[in-house]
Amino acid sequence: MTTDAKKVSPIGLVLETALDATVIMGVDGRVRDWNRQAEATFGWSRQEALGRPMAELIIPEPDRPSHIEGLRRHLETGAPGILNRRIEVVATDRRGRLFPVELSVARIDDGDDLSFVGFIRDISDRLTAQQALQVERDRSQSVLDNMLDALVLMDRDLRVLQVNQAALRMEGRSAESMLGRTHEEIWPGPEAERLRQRYREVLGAQVALAFEEPWNDGRGTMWLEIRAQPTPEGVAVFYRDVTKRKTAEAVLRDSEARLLTLANVAPAMVWMSSDRGEVEFLNDRWFAFTGVSPGAEVDPASLLHPDDAVRAAKIWEGALKTGKGFEAELRVRRGDGQFRWFLSRSEPVLDREGGVAGWIGASIDIDDRRRAQERLELMVNELNHRVKNNLAAVQSLAAQTFRGTLSLPEAREAFTARLMALSRAHDILTRQQWEGAQLAKIATDVLAPNLANLAAVTLEGPPVSLGPNAALTLSMAFHELCTNALKYGALSRPEGRVALTWAVEPSGMLHLTWTETGGPKVSPPAATGFGSRLLTRSLAAELRGVVSLAFDEAGVVCTIDAPLDHGRLAPASALPQITWPPEGAF
Repeated sequence: MTTDAKKVSPIGLVLETALDATVIMGVDGRVRDWNRQAEATFGWSRQEALGRPMAELIIPEPDRPSHIEGLRRHLETGAPGILNRRIEVVATDRRGRLFPVELSVARIDDGDDLSFVGFIRDISDRLTAQQALQVERDRSQSVLDNMLDALVLMDRDLRVLQVNQAALRMEGRSAESMLGRTHEEIWPGPEAERLRQRYREVLGAQVALAFEEPWNDGRGTMWLEIRAQPTPEGVAVFYRDVTKRKTAEAVLRDSEARLLTLANVAPAMVWMSSDRGEVEFLNDRWFAFTGVSPGAEVDPASLLHPDDAVRAAKIWEGALKTGKGFEAELRVRRGDGQFRWFLSRSEPVLDREGGVAGWIGASIDIDDRRRAQERLELMVNELNHRVKNNLAAVQSLAAQTFRGTLSLPEAREAFTARLMALSRAHDILTRQQWEGAQLAKIATDVLAPNLANLAAVTLEGPPVSLGPNAALTLSMAFHELCTNALKYGALSRPEGRVALTWAVEPSGMLHLTWTETGGPKVSPPAATGFGSRLLTRSLAAELRGVVSLAFDEAGVVCTIDAPLDHGRLAPASALPQITWPPEGAF
């Protein structure tokens, strides 16, 4: 080994080949050594650098006085200054370019010789990357800070890495009070533990999770809509205050519940549809009436009466076209198959712009009202007819009564009695709403007021209901028979008796017999009177039957045979039994 080789130490070889620029400076501030990386970094060759003041080579001119002062202070006092520290400073090169470097200085004591070695690394690229990263971070933070949703980014230990302004506002905290702290440190307690459990689920399954949760932060209870998303760092939690929405939803649910209750308690079938007429709601009363199961799919229009379906379709089509409500009377099929009349009304539900958002309607059962109206119209027509008939009857009574051989007082008395008989029949029919009267009731009300001894007359027969015309005519017939019996027949003597009997034959014929016994001998009259004409002509015609009068010596016998289907208005089983003598009669 030569003498020159022995002078190259291992440390010198390391410094020469180091990736950092290595500069050795003596106590006089001049360069003692300058490696290859120093040449590359600062542009000065080793020969040019050796022996020159280091400050002139690498330190910017404004910083040189402080460098010289620091070196002097260290040599005099031993103050460490920048020794044994890694610092970042600005350096200059041969061209005067300023650039950042990372500097570390060590002191070398070699006996009486003292020097300083500096390790210098150009960090321009690193700082440029750091600056770019910081710019990107600032840009990202700006975007996050302008989000309406609150954001908290946490690592896998649920330690807060980043927050945005929305989160700080919502939490009422500063960034310093949250960054670097765990979720449990910021939000302790069992309520927050439920949230942490959800976040751990997201970390474990690496699947996003969205949910709503009530939250009490000491300022009151609020509802949060939360979305937890897994990230490379851990989990990102986005959340927003949806208390107003939840309150509005609760109000809407309450309103819908009230509307549903109102629709179900209303005495009508209530329905709702879309703006195109698609049925969306039918109340309980509709299902109860139609017999349709709530889960079944059925078109309400299919339950309309065939004669109303086409008319209803045209009305509905016109409403959808014009956007105007409608009213119609329609027949709807009940669950048992019977059709009933309903008054249906519908009105459009308008949105804020005035457009049709849907339809709501109600159908009220008016079947009984329509039937009552029809009955009233029938009764009015019947009344008009009855009044005309009664006037004609009164006119006929007057003509027949006053045309006879009776004196005026006798005629007046007979006419009044006949009018009273007619009036009693009217009373009976009025109580029955002119739908008819019982044969026994007619006989009772006509005969009882004229009898001093009710036992003198017996009534026997099954319940039979007569039509209005038959009831009026038969009451007049009973009056004439009773009047004749009181004057000339069986009832003119105390021992005289009258039996009024009737029966219904299997053929449907009514057989009625008026039989007088115990009275004076009877002989046929020389002339036909009003009573005879009433019985044999008017009564026979009204009942569409046969009436005969027999003047036996034992007493008058009047028989009537008539088909019941022309006079009976109700089944015999539905008629009450009339007792004789009547209660309260004299």
